[in-house]
Amino acid sequence: MKYLYASFLLALVYSCSDAGDNSDYSEVLKKDFNQEIRWDVDSLALLRASWDKTDLGEGAMVCTAKASMWGTTQSVSYIVYPTTKFTTNITVSTAPTKTSALAEANKALFAINGSYSISGSPSTFAMVNKILEVPTTSEPADKVNGMIVIDADGAIDVKSWTSPDYTDVQNQYESALASGPMLLVDGEIGSYPQDAVYTQRMARSVIGTTAQGTAMLLTIDGAMTGNADGATFEEAAFIAKTLGMKNAVCLAEGNSSTLWTSGKGVVNHPSGNGQYDHEGEVAVSSAIYVVPTSAFGGGDGTAENPYLISSRNHMRNMKSIVELDKTYYFEMTDDVDMTGINWEPLNAGVPVDRFDIKIHFDGKGHTIRNLRCNNGIRYASFFGVLNGSCRNVRFENAEIVCPNAVAGIVAGYLGTNAANVTCLVENVYVSGTVNGPTSSGGIGGAFANGIVRNCYADVNINLTGSHAGGIVGEARNSVTLENCFAKGEIHCPGNAGGVIGLINNTNNVVASGLIAWNEVIDGEQVSGRVIGRHSPSYNRVANCYAKKDMTIAWGPGKSMTGADANNCVSYDWGNGITAIHHGVTAENAVEAAKKIGWSEEIWDLSGITPMLRLFGNK
Repeated sequence: MKYLYASFLLALVYSCSDAGDNSDYSEVLKKDFNQEIRWDVDSLALLRASWDKTDLGEGAMVCTAKASMWGTTQSVSYIVYPTTKFTTNITVSTAPTKTSALAEANKALFAINGSYSISGSPSTFAMVNKILEVPTTSEPADKVNGMIVIDADGAIDVKSWTSPDYTDVQNQYESALASGPMLLVDGEIGSYPQDAVYTQRMARSVIGTTAQGTAMLLTIDGAMTGNADGATFEEAAFIAKTLGMKNAVCLAEGNSSTLWTSGKGVVNHPSGNGQYDHEGEVAVSSAIYVVPTSAFGGGDGTAENPYLISSRNHMRNMKSIVELDKTYYFEMTDDVDMTGINWEPLNAGVPVDRFDIKIHFDGKGHTIRNLRCNNGIRYASFFGVLNGSCRNVRFENAEIVCPNAVAGIVAGYLGTNAANVTCLVENVYVSGTVNGPTSSGGIGGAFANGIVRNCYADVNINLTGSHAGGIVGEARNSVTLENCFAKGEIHCPGNAGGVIGLINNTNNVVASGLIAWNEVIDGEQVSGRVIGRHSPSYNRVANCYAKKDMTIAWGPGKSMTGADANNCVSYDWGNGITAIHHGVTAENAVEAAKKIGWSEEIWDLSGITPMLRLFGNK
């Protein structure tokens, strides 16, 4: 009976005029129809067509069909895919190239032709991975009023854009392509000029997004009477809306219209050869292609085959795969900008209070820019607790805010107190700010077990408590700091040091070949140029230097510079033994590094400041 009732309703619908409103039948038909459109003969014809569907995996589907609409034959092909499982990209070619060739060259899973060109050359604004391929557009202003934008995570959106100024697009997105007129804006079909570009039935290419967060690539074939009559602009918008798009923009149309998949090749019927087949594809200047989103750029996380990182998504996926009691290896293959992400440390004891994740991270000379960690989690930093290694990486313009524990840019805790859990930090550059309560530094907060060597920190540190250091806040247990350079301002109401804030009652800490080049160290009396506070018996510091005209400020009105600062030994633990270590004053940091004997294979000592060779003149 249910099926007879549905059949009756469909018959009734088909008997209605094109303007008929069939919303009363929504309970029967809702699973098949866009609820925002008025069901009529043409929309029903499209949705009830005999669709040939191919599953592309991970929720992606390619669908093709013919439908009788508006007294014409419409040949429609589309691919719908979840943006969470796939990454959308733009490619631009200076020489005319077929969409299929552009897709294959980029190892795409599926693709559609891009935007407009003049004589085969790109004519619309195009930016790919922050690189301007075409800086402006030569298309008429009334034609280019849509923009395809892709953010740093590979998420796609389409939006209206009529301004000739693309500065905001360049600042906000990783890739973008100016395109044709908007077909749909928030589900609404607009009104269009009544000239041939809009009213002529022709092949159309469309890209859009749905209310459900999926993306859709659509072609409507044309120029083949009886098989593919093509659509006007308004008809193309109607088809896009019927299929579920909420926002949609028109791409290059006519002979350019091509939809391709890696398994089927060209799936629509390009009109370049005038035949209703798949061979009429013509060359274009750009394409939009889609690849599966992978957790990483390759690798399996082993020492022999590390996970490869080249994007913000890869960075964030580190957190999603690491587990307690396991060891992981990561390598960077490109610089990564973390703007807009509030980073959660990889090993911060959340949700259980354990830190048994071992991570080896090799930046391979690449840069992590604009790391921001300000989410209330203890040990605010990149790693949280580093058990493993961090090597050959540059953190540029990091911002670390920690409300309740030790902090640093690389790690809040370097190693742990366990004898068999150590860390190695080497050939690492950090710059930015660290703000916290206590025991925090440019590289790390509490240094419990391991080695920090050949590191450069240019970090401003602001604490509400004690133990602030340009490299580490507090050194304890069996640790070694050697051949490190620190600059930046340090401010805290407790003890502070240009390199180490506190050496915590142990002679197992080795501090050797350190250079403090801070402009200001603002702490209490137990503060020093190189090391802030240590026990009277500590004797394993050697060969350290400090900036001659550094300012050491012991509270308001107590600043000392020059000879006075060099001789500030007024605070001691009794018997005239000072707890302040200043290092040998020097006027030139490079000369100090040479006197220490820093390796010139690691450090560039040709300028006025030691530079890690790995990062060139950065």
